Amino acid sequence: MTRGVIQFTNSSDGMPIAYWSIGSGPPIILIHNFTLSHGELEWEINSLRSFYEALAEQHEVIRLDPRGTGLSGVEPDPTVEQVAADVEAVADAMGHARFDLVATSTLAAVGIRLATTERVKHLVLCDPSVTIAEAKEHGKFLDAIQVLAETGLSDVIASFWASTAPTDDAEPLRAVLEAIIREHPGVLQASPSPWDGRPWLGDVIAPTLIIYTRSGAITSVEQAREAAAAIPNARLVGINGSFSPYMVDRDAVLSSFGDFLGWQPSGEPLASGTSIVVFTDIVASTEVVDRVGDEEGRNAIRSVEDLVAETAADLSGQVVKHLGDGSLLEFRSASNALDFARKVQVELSGGDIKLRVGMAAGEPIHEDGDVHGAVVVVASRIADAAQPGQVFVSDGVKQLLLGKQYKFEDQGEHSLKGFDEPLRVWRLNS
Repeated sequence: MTRGVIQFTNSSDGMPIAYWSIGSGPPIILIHNFTLSHGELEWEINSLRSFYEALAEQHEVIRLDPRGTGLSGVEPDPTVEQVAADVEAVADAMGHARFDLVATSTLAAVGIRLATTERVKHLVLCDPSVTIAEAKEHGKFLDAIQVLAETGLSDVIASFWASTAPTDDAEPLRAVLEAIIREHPGVLQASPSPWDGRPWLGDVIAPTLIIYTRSGAITSVEQAREAAAAIPNARLVGINGSFSPYMVDRDAVLSSFGDFLGWQPSGEPLASGTSIVVFTDIVASTEVVDRVGDEEGRNAIRSVEDLVAETAADLSGQVVKHLGDGSLLEFRSASNALDFARKVQVELSGGDIKLRVGMAAGEPIHEDGDVHGAVVVVASRIADAAQPGQVFVSDGVKQLLLGKQYKFEDQGEHSLKGFDEPLRVWRLNS
């Protein structure tokens, strides 16, 4: 996989912010600490690149350099609010009203601040320095970084980073650090110690995962615990090793991400390339439009499309396209797909517009932002077999949910147009 093209957008105060994106799926934005953020050069760091590539199998991964780092504009003493505005500017440029957010180390306060708003769907904090002033006290590490940067001993700093990462990352790490010192000479010295995310901890409304490394050189376990205790319903996960989690045990970090974001139904990940394809169909949409008129009818259908999109986004699903009288969606989690269908049907119950939903599990073909293949056709045919207000699923979807708290009623084998063998279909009980 190649790195996305580096683009620029302006933050709310006009500061140029650099970013790139790869992959497809629910958007996830990553912001790293000030001493290791360079959107161009970090692609050469094998452990980082492989982390991005693995994450891009599930998400549209968006990496930005906040002001004062990497290729973005120079800002010697940025504030939490300024960097939060940088993140929002990139999300706006990408067309995302809501997004998942990963904030590492010194950027934790920014993640916490943004997660008090509706824009952040899920927040992941990696080795969070909730209060940078206290992080600087932890082993006096950042104070040492300042002295080394001021005296030009980039080799020493690079050697430290290299000691926490795989051997073949040593030279790329050195290149990143030297570029940061050269292009943003004040950023290491600044290390914005006034930043303090604690006042916002209790106001976080996004589901939150906190990952800390047990031998971390920058942050303390105490800060991670404090954040987990103060953020409502936060999860805390420890990883062996030190510093950036993706340089320690990438598989453990990705497993934690997947469990939190819904990649792992029934405790196991879907096979590579497997998706749950979902069709929603508005029953008798033509009659609805005829009855209420074109404008009101279209507004009613658009409200259903908005409901479908928002509910899917909350459950890490993706609307592939709206079809005029329904929608095509894709999920990486069978349980999330079922929860989506159930919530949409409950929301529409009692109203004039009725929806039927069909879903199947398989490996669709992805091309130009669309999905194709037999699984897509099967999901469409299953939706056609359902009655208004019902959710029908293939036998494959049901098997993925063994042991989960979902109840199904056997609808027997259906002969679906275009398929030689009949397929067993199940109805989700409400």
